[in-house]
Amino acid sequence: MTGVQTCALPITNIKFTPAEQEVISIIKEVIEKYTPSTEAYIVGGLIRDRLVGLPSHDMDVMVYPTKAEDFAKLITKHLNIKDPHVIKENPEKSKFVSTSKVYLPTKFGIQEIDIAQARKDVYRGDSRIPETTPATPQEDAMRRDLTVNSIMFDIKNNKIVDFTGKGINDLISNTIRTPLDPLKTFSDDPLRI
Repeated sequence: MTGVQTCALPITNIKFTPAEQEVISIIKEVIEKYTPSTEAYIVGGLIRDRLVGLPSHDMDVMVYPTKAEDFAKLITKHLNIKDPHVIKENPEKSKFVSTSKVYLPTKFGIQEIDIAQARKDVYRGDSRIPETTPATPQEDAMRRDLTVNSIMFDIKNNKIVDFTGKGINDLISNTIRTPLDPLKTFSDDPLRI
C-alpha cells in the first residue's frame, strides 16, 4: 500500500508503562516460541493518546493472520495462567467479532488486554451492522473511524505504523479525517458521527 508511514521508536515520543513494556515482551516471546508468522499490533486509543502525551489504560492488541482466541490461548499456555475470557461471535445479537480478554500478571500488577483478529467490515443494504471477515492489518486500518485511531504499534518490529499514510500527520496537525471517503464511512455506520 502506498503512503504507509512508519517511524522507529526513538523518533516518536511514545512511552509505554513498565507493565505495558512487560506485556509487549510477553507477546514477543509467544510469537517467537509458538507462532513466528503472527503479526501483532497495539491499536486504537492507547497509541493515539500516548503519541500526544495523554494517559491511557485500554490496551487492545490486533493479530494477523492468527485468530484472537488461538493467540490468547498461546499466551495463557506460555504463562501457565487461566485461559482467556473469549467473547464469541453472535450474529443474532449483532456481534460479528470474536475477541479474547487476557489478564496478564506483571511485576506491576494485572494488565488486562483485549485481543482481536485483523478484520474488514462489509455493510449490506441499510444495516449499520457489518459482516466481518479476516483481513490484513492494512485493511483493518482502513475500516477504522478516523486516521488518528488507525495508527498502530508493530510489536515484532518496535515501530509505529500508519497504514493510512495520514494518521501521524493528522495527529500532529489536529486534523479529523476518515481513512476512506467520509460519505461512505458515515453512511455505513451513522453512529460514527
